[in-house]
Amino acid sequence: MNVKFADRVAVGELKETREGYLVATARVARTGVQLYYASELGDVARDAGFKPGDVVRVYRHADEVFAKDSLASITRLPVTVDHPAEEVTAANWQQLAVGEVGDAYATEPEWIVVNPMIKDAGAAKAARTTHQEISMGYSAAIVPARDGLEADFEQRGIRYNHLALVPKGRAGEMARIGDSWGASPVQDFQPGISPKSKEGLCLT
Repeated sequence: MNVKFADRVAVGELKETREGYLVATARVARTGVQLYYASELGDVARDAGFKPGDVVRVYRHADEVFAKDSLASITRLPVTVDHPAEEVTAANWQQLAVGEVGDAYATEPEWIVVNPMIKDAGAAKAARTTHQEISMGYSAAIVPARDGLEADFEQRGIRYNHLALVPKGRAGEMARIGDSWGASPVQDFQPGISPKSKEGLCLT
């Protein structure tokens, strides 16, 4: 089953070109485990016996995050302000896109790093003020986690659709910035580190 996801990170360093465009450097996708409410994962979590309010652990293996086809899909992505309700396509990009991710990307041990360019003046202002975080809009298949993983499910076939500028969540608040597009993680962590609830209680 394919599920839409929206992960959030800081915009990162911003540089302005002489034309007024903004170029950001941002770590946008990582390996490790993320926590979601079962209700956001739909039938796959329900069929596994989870109740809607249960917190479910979803693993992003390095083999999937850094897979050739997945990395190919992260280049030339449209940049949007907030997540659109539908995929960005040739039919609607002119109405939704305010910039794009370039051809180049870099990989670190846990992260993919990209340099999105924001070309719209209003969006550039938002990136400096109201929308200081980035959220990747992507889809992935959800399958039961392989034996030995501290997770309930794992992602396969990650495919990116757009990069959204989103409002920065206030400290201590569980911001649900992906609601219009798809599932947004409660928290993420690396295997071996016990995930904590908002109240600081261990969820494992």
